[in-house]
This record gives sequence, C-alpha cells and structure tokens, in this order.
Amino acid sequence: MGLVNAFYRYLYKAKGTADDFSAVKANVRNNVHRALSALGSVCRYHEGDKKGASDHVDPTALVVISPSKLSWSNLSDACYAMFRVFIEKKDVGTKCKALRAMCGAFIARPRLMLAVEHTGVLSDVMSDKAHPDLILESLKCWCDILLSEERRIESGEAKEEMDMKESITTSVKISGDQDGDSTLVGGVLTQHSSRLYKLTTNTSPAIRHACVELIGHLLRQGLINPMETVPYLLALQGDVGSPLIRQLALKLLIKEGLKRPDMLRQRVCAGVKQAFVFQRLVYPNSTVTAVIEQDTGDGITETECIFGLIFKELIRSSRVQRQGLFKSLLSLFGADGIDDEPSLTIIGATKKSSQKKLSIAEQIPLLQFATQILGFLPYNSAQDPLFIIYNISGVTALQGAQFLDEFAVFTCADRYDSENHSEDDLERAAKAANPSKTKFAAIVNEPSFDLRNFGDICLKASSLVLLLRLKSYLKKAFNLSDTRIMEYLPSQKEKPFDKGISASQGVPMFDSRLETLSIDGSFSKDAVIRLYAEFRRLMRTVEVSHAALGEENEDQEDNRVHSKKRKLDHAENSGSENEVSDDEE
Repeated sequence: MGLVNAFYRYLYKAKGTADDFSAVKANVRNNVHRALSALGSVCRYHEGDKKGASDHVDPTALVVISPSKLSWSNLSDACYAMFRVFIEKKDVGTKCKALRAMCGAFIARPRLMLAVEHTGVLSDVMSDKAHPDLILESLKCWCDILLSEERRIESGEAKEEMDMKESITTSVKISGDQDGDSTLVGGVLTQHSSRLYKLTTNTSPAIRHACVELIGHLLRQGLINPMETVPYLLALQGDVGSPLIRQLALKLLIKEGLKRPDMLRQRVCAGVKQAFVFQRLVYPNSTVTAVIEQDTGDGITETECIFGLIFKELIRSSRVQRQGLFKSLLSLFGADGIDDEPSLTIIGATKKSSQKKLSIAEQIPLLQFATQILGFLPYNSAQDPLFIIYNISGVTALQGAQFLDEFAVFTCADRYDSENHSEDDLERAAKAANPSKTKFAAIVNEPSFDLRNFGDICLKASSLVLLLRLKSYLKKAFNLSDTRIMEYLPSQKEKPFDKGISASQGVPMFDSRLETLSIDGSFSKDAVIRLYAEFRRLMRTVEVSHAALGEENEDQEDNRVHSKKRKLDHAENSGSENEVSDDEE
C-alpha cells in the first residue's frame, strides 16, 4: 500500500500545478504519466480492490481524497476521481494516460463503466472535437476491455466470482442472470455503434484500423447488428491506400458471408454506395475508383476490382448470388433513367440527416464507379457477362429510344438525322478539336437554341453511354458474338464451354471516364456535342448489330427453305424415274 500511496500522493500534488503538462519540465510530465499508468494497473489487477469496491456508485459523487485517507476499500473510487481530473487537462499525452488508467478501473469494475457512460466521458473521448491520438487510445482501450471480459468468461473466472456471492440464489443461477457484468461492457459500446461506423471514414489510417478491430470483436461477440455493419466493411474495400485495413475488413466480411450468404447479397448495393462515399471522404483529392492497378515489373499492369476477392470467395460459386449482385448494381441506373432526386446514405450520419439528395451531376461518378465494378470483377463463366449484357440491352432499348426522341426536338432540321440511321452534322462537328466553332454546329450557336435543356438531356444520357461502353467492352473482352448475345436467356442452364473463361489480355481497359459537361451550372457546348455524338454512335452500333444478326438469321432461314425444296424436288424426280422403269418392264 505504501507504493500505491506514493504514486497517488504525487498525482495529488501535481493535479493543480498545471492545466497543460506539455509546457512543464519533461521529468515532471513523465512522472505524472508513470503514476497514472501504475495506479491504472493496480486498479485493474488488485483482487482486494474488486472485492472492496461497491458495484453501485454515482461517478459524479466521487471526489479526490487526501492521501492520508487512502485505503484498499476506497482505492478504486479515489483513483477514478483522480483519473477524471487528469483527463480534463489540455495536453493530449496526459489525457491518453488518464484514459488508459481509467480503462484499468473499468476492466476491474464493469458496472463503473456503465455508470460513467451517463456522464458523457466516453462520448467526449471519441467525439469529432477530440484529438486523433485520444480517439485512437479510446478505441484501443475498448478493445482491451472487451477482450478482458471475454477471457474472464471463457476462463471460468466469472463463474467463480458468481459462486462466491451469497446473494445469488440457485434459481437465479439457473435462469442465466447470474453474471450481469458479462453484457455491461458490450451494451455500453453498442450505444456508440453509430460513432464507430463514422470513424471507419476517419482520415487517419491508424484510427480506421483500430476501429475495424473493435468492430470485429463486437461482431464476434454478437453485440452489433451484422446487417447494419456489412455495408461499412464493404466500404472499407475501397480503402485503396491501406491494404492492411482492406484485408482485415475482408476477413470479417468472409466470416459473416459464410454464416449469412443472403445477407451479403442484400447489402452489397448499399456497400457499393458506402465505398463510393468512403473514397470521397477519405481521399478527397483523388478520383474515386473501383480498380487497383499494380505494375508486375514486366511492363504489364495488372488490374484488380476492389470487390474482386469478395466476389471470388463468397459470391462466384452461386449463380443466384451472382445474378443478384449484377441486378443490384444495375439498379443504380434506374428503370426510368437517372432519378431526379435520389438519396445516398451518408456514413455515420444521424437517422434524420442520413439521406442526402444528389443532383443528376452528382450521381454520374457513382454510376462510373458501378460500371468499373461490373467491368473488372473476376468472372470465370460466360454466363456472367452475358447476363449483364442482357440486362443492359433491356435498359438501353427503352431509355435509348426515349433520349433519341428528346434529342430530335432540338435537332429537327433537315440536315440532322432524327432516326439515327447515319452520322449527322453535330457528330461531324464532334470530330474537331473545338466542335462548337465548326460550321456543322451552327444550330448550337443559334440564339433560340436551349443549351441548358439540351445539356440536361446529355447529362441523363451519359448513364446510357456508360452502359453501352460496358456492353461493348464485355463483348470484346470475352469474345462474345452477336449471335451468342441474342440467343442468351437468363433461364438457360450453364453449358460446359461457358466455364473457365477470362478476359482477353489484348483488349483495351474499360474506360469509365466522362468529360465534365457543366461547371457552376454552365454547360460547355463542346462537351455536350461530344457526348451527344458518342451516344448516337453507340446506339447505332447496337442497332447495326441487331440488323446484321437479323439478316444473318434471314439468310439462314432462306438456306433452310432452299435446302428443303431441293430435297423435295429430288424426291419427286426419283419417284418419276421409278414409275418409268416399272412401265418398261
């Protein structure tokens, strides 16, 4: 007790000497930190302290007592009061040491942590106003508390403590309510789950890593909802700058996916949105991407989709799971085109403000992100790209014709082809460096031309441009003929030659980049002309493919008819010859 009293006395004298211990002498600051660490360890491991302290305590009533009054019976309460004094200091180093010491008291007395939760201390150390080092220390402390409580239960220590309590009757033991401490810590941390989810997007990699570790412990112990957690773990697959965090989140996803495969498929679309939001928050100066490029050293660049490993480990083996994933991603494009006011869940936001309305221009990067995922997933069956192309064709057939009709309203002059049978003047203008300055773009420069509405249509049509690009890429990458595409039905069984495919190496990478059409609400004439031209060209490619396939089918039908006619003629001639032979006989 003498050594404990010495540490306590030193803190008792130092508590009023400074509000910021970073400004005092190094030896004084170091001694304060050592005293806090020592008292925290004593509170954590001393058995007498656990037995003597009361389970029911009001933290606000605890005050720092004189060293002369310190005893084993009041040590825990007195030390907590002292830790509370030092956690209010201004320097982050002292705050972290005081929090770590407080963690020792919580491990020994879980009910104290529950009582302290009502004072707001736990929220303060994880708030946006807290220093990053303090947030990191708090996450590490919560991990230690959870693991310590888990070891206490698994080792049988909890049962021994319960058997020593005479107040617990046999009926209470049988009912399962004998060890309330085992759920207190998890219950307290569960109250802060929304804050933990938000910390997964912290700009500090160390905080994100510690947060994922804590979420892993909470998932393993069944203390947080997997349905709510999975999208945030999927979002961390977009942490392209921190491979260790991606791997840790992937391990948790695989564990949850093996236990609840349907849940992963149901939440993957939300996870894609969260991954998109994650990159915009954590890497604001970088372009959002779903692809990781690695140089192999041989002049060859390997590409990997950020969701590639999840697809390979959990989804690829099930056709239903695969098709569900593709439908979820394609649903972002909407059955009726881009929604005018879609909502996007913001990570860590409150329920009242978690839905942010996005403009059409703000949706385009998300759609680019989705097409990148669909373009670079590690497919090993031709059924996958065929299924995606099949669904894209359904979207473009309906929406494409609608956009062509809307464009025709603006380009209704004779020199423009409203039926999209051939290249029009605006497409010819798009081939120039400055399309709007060419003679072919005269209609765009007329005073009566409504550039804003024309640009809005181009903005909406850009979603179809992405889908048509993706369709063209998948067709080339997996060597899919027009006949194969037209004959495909989602209900047909997978054929042996469909398996074991991979993307061709010589095919150019899928390009999801789009030129910015408007800046500060003002549309660029050159940009909208180029997008208009690409849209018409891609739509004509689809129509030409269908027309060519139709002609091919007609030729095949004609050949079958002619072949059948020749066989009938041959049969008739053979019959006539036989009749002549009979007459001669």
